[in-house]
Amino acid sequence: MPTYSQTLQTSNDLVIYSTIIQTIPFAYNIQLSHKINDSIFLHIEIIIHILSVATLYIIITYIIGY
Repeated sequence: MPTYSQTLQTSNDLVIYSTIIQTIPFAYNIQLSHKINDSIFLHIEIIIHILSVATLYIIITYIIGY
C-alpha cells in the first residue's frame, strides 16, 4: 500500500501531466481556430478544457479527501 504522501505526490503528478497533455492540443486548436475564424469551435474548446481540468481537480481532491 502506498503511503499518504506517496499518494499525494502521485495525484499532484497526475494533475501536472494531464494539464500539460490537455494544453498542447488546446493551444494548437486556438491557432487553428484563428486561421479558420471559427469562434464557436474556439469557445467549445475553452469550455471543454476548463471542465476537464476542473473535473480532474474535483476527482483527485475527493480521492485524497480534502
